Amino acid sequence: MTSTVTSVILLVGVFFIFVASLGIWRMRDVYGRAHAAGKSATMGAICATLAGLLSFAGYGWDVALKHLLIIVFLFLTSPVGTHLLIWAAYTVGVRLWPGSIIDELRGRL
Repeated sequence: MTSTVTSVILLVGVFFIFVASLGIWRMRDVYGRAHAAGKSATMGAICATLAGLLSFAGYGWDVALKHLLIIVFLFLTSPVGTHLLIWAAYTVGVRLWPGSIIDELRGRL
């Protein structure tokens, strides 16, 4: 039963990583690409780590604790890192895609 649940969670993680790669390929500017990578790849990595946690659950509490710390670390740092990369790109002057409708930060910096 555990191997089935682990396999399903791992497949969900692979799906999220695949969606992230499609988003990086299909988005037209750095902001959309960073959004796709930040959201989907984080969820994919968390699901893959959760599958590892379930797979190695019988190896002791220290292995489970390491997996849980990895999940917390990914959950906290990946969105912050993505936000800082997008903020740096905007302040340096990377242009939006020409088809973008509105730039809400223009004039606020």
